[in-house]
Amino acid sequence: MTDQQLTTSLRNALERVALGKRVQLGPQAGGLTFAVLAGMLEKRGLVRTVRHRDGTRTYKLTGEGRDCLAGMRRERFGAP
Repeated sequence: MTDQQLTTSLRNALERVALGKRVQLGPQAGGLTFAVLAGMLEKRGLVRTVRHRDGTRTYKLTGEGRDCLAGMRRERFGAP
């Protein structure tokens, strides 16, 4: 995997987190790949885990994650 591919994957994961619970748990959620990428982002403090009463876990952007995503959008990092 190239640096560009990894950057694109991480940006896509941040975008999915920003879209909320429904997108993260939907049929096109990305399964294990999304979970691995979200775990990487969590270790870097860009997202945090949210545990729900129904037993599901989703992710939410932290302040640093919002800033990072805004910067990526502005600079078009990871854009195809």
